[in-house]
Amino acid sequence: ELVITFRVARGQPHRIARVTIDGSASVPMTDLERALRIREGQPFSQASVDAEAAGIEDVYRRSGFGAAKADIGVIPQPPAAGQVPVVVAIQIREGVRTVVRSVKVTDNPSMTESALLDGLRLQSVRPFVIASLAADRDAILVKYLNAGYANATVEARPELNRDRTEANIVYAVREGPQVRVDHVLIVGPERTDVSTVEKQLQLRAGDPLSRDAVLDSQQRLRALGLYRSVTISELRHGEENRRDLLVSVEEGPGTSIAYGGGFELSRR
Repeated sequence: ELVITFRVARGQPHRIARVTIDGSASVPMTDLERALRIREGQPFSQASVDAEAAGIEDVYRRSGFGAAKADIGVIPQPPAAGQVPVVVAIQIREGVRTVVRSVKVTDNPSMTESALLDGLRLQSVRPFVIASLAADRDAILVKYLNAGYANATVEARPELNRDRTEANIVYAVREGPQVRVDHVLIVGPERTDVSTVEKQLQLRAGDPLSRDAVLDSQQRLRALGLYRSVTISELRHGEENRRDLLVSVEEGPGTSIAYGGGFELSRR
């Protein structure tokens, strides 16, 4: 047998007495304070204090300071009232703020640049946020997928000037062929009419094969409550730019509605 005994010396409890932030010249102090989760009077935890650095740096990155750093110091104070007050000092190194100078799209003959750039997070004169770059690239790609360009690719190329204060963003597109719907095939309806399925479909023969339209059609059919399962799949054939859509539904159990009446007697 092996007996393991833990002897704990608790010592005096440590509590946060004050939180100070220095070095912030470009971001409002109110924004930084909202990002803080530690407050005065809370029990001191080294893990919680260390996590504050990531929150402060995220506020700066969303403001365009991609290289901002937050250094956190812990300063214990003389014990008082049976506990140790702790001052948490946050020292910020802002670095350089990068602003978007221009946003362009190349190799996009099928769609206008204004349509592709509409609604993106990174726009001219706005802060350059590296996380938004990937989100905007995906947003452009989704627009191509919804226009039927199933093999389209989008590459984001940020070009920073020498002092990293400005960024020119270029989205390089490779469209590929546009895929259209050739035939719509519906299988599975027995008790329900095929027209019930057709009314919910957002795609017809000749339409561009839109990813969102396929998902929307599935959701509409499921929302009817008539089908146990709904599947829409693509069928390839000889033409690279044509696809058949196979709409497969499995009906649920039959449902009947009954009406009845009743009466109530009471003694007065």
